Amino acid sequence: MKQALSLLLVLLLLVSTGCAAQKITADPATETKAPETALAATAAPEPETTAAPEPETTEPPATETEAEVEEASTEEPSAEPETSEAVETSEAPEIEAAPEGLEVRYTQPSGFPVLVPFNTKMYADLNGDGIEESVCVSKLVYRPMYHGPMFRVELNGEDVSEILNEEGVEAAYPGRDYWYITDIYTQDNLLEIAIFDEGPSDDPTVNFFRYDGSKLYFIGNIPGWIAAEGAGNAYSMSFDHDGYIGSFMRLYVLQTWYSRVEYTISNRETLELVQQKLYYAMEETEVTAKCALTAYDLDANTYRIEAGSKLTLLGTDNDEWVLFRLESDGRELYLRLHNQWEVETPEGYVTPYDALDGLFSAD
Repeated sequence: MKQALSLLLVLLLLVSTGCAAQKITADPATETKAPETALAATAAPEPETTAAPEPETTEPPATETEAEVEEASTEEPSAEPETSEAVETSEAPEIEAAPEGLEVRYTQPSGFPVLVPFNTKMYADLNGDGIEESVCVSKLVYRPMYHGPMFRVELNGEDVSEILNEEGVEAAYPGRDYWYITDIYTQDNLLEIAIFDEGPSDDPTVNFFRYDGSKLYFIGNIPGWIAAEGAGNAYSMSFDHDGYIGSFMRLYVLQTWYSRVEYTISNRETLELVQQKLYYAMEETEVTAKCALTAYDLDANTYRIEAGSKLTLLGTDNDEWVLFRLESDGRELYLRLHNQWEVETPEGYVTPYDALDGLFSAD
């Protein structure tokens, strides 16, 4: 009997213990309290805490950049990434907007050169074979990497601008509004494409190209202004259409000065300077002898020019001799140079600036 009562008490104890366990796991007060304790110990702060202004102001820029990069990297890449598009855009030269449908057809004009607005397609028979070529010269808005020409040349719809780079044609300072068609020599039935470049410091140059039926080729450049770029300018070019172009040349010796000269086309391929025995200056220079100078006449007789004498420089052979006029009596004599620079005196050669006062130098 006692054993039966003991067994019954044990069974009752086990049943009461199991129900208590179930009630503990199901008790709402106990259930909510435990997760709050766990979150407080292990979970990240709630959004209100992270949005506080203090952490945002103290976060370094580098962290923001890294976050942006990381966020961007999670996006699916497009078929053509934006980064590659940006690179292509930066390398492709921009061209000034051209009026739509602006095309002209060359006809025998009353005079040359023919002015063609930039971005205008010109139709002309460049090589005399009876077939018209289409030519368009565009002015770029900027130069990629700050080098190379500021023009794009299209011939028969094809970009042939590489010829400018191959020939070292800088052409970095476009003229006003035009490129040109010229006819240096009417008897050869060839026309030229001429592109004007103002230069970095009033150094105007015109670059000339011809077309042989298969490719465009460079025939040379000439210093000077062309047509509308320098109308009425003493340094403007003139065309006689008999193979010669009148322009100017910078003289090498003694100072900065210029002479009116002619250029001609040789063998239909290259523009060359017509050599002269004496190049007369476009502008005479009045100077004063700072020391005694040695002078010569055409018979090789020598004369002593005293310090303080007034001279007017008239021209030079661009090598050894400088023609001048002695203002005291009007005689024209020559100064002798050494290495296109030093001036002869009775005591030897001296620099131009030790010999003459009033020389002009500019670059």
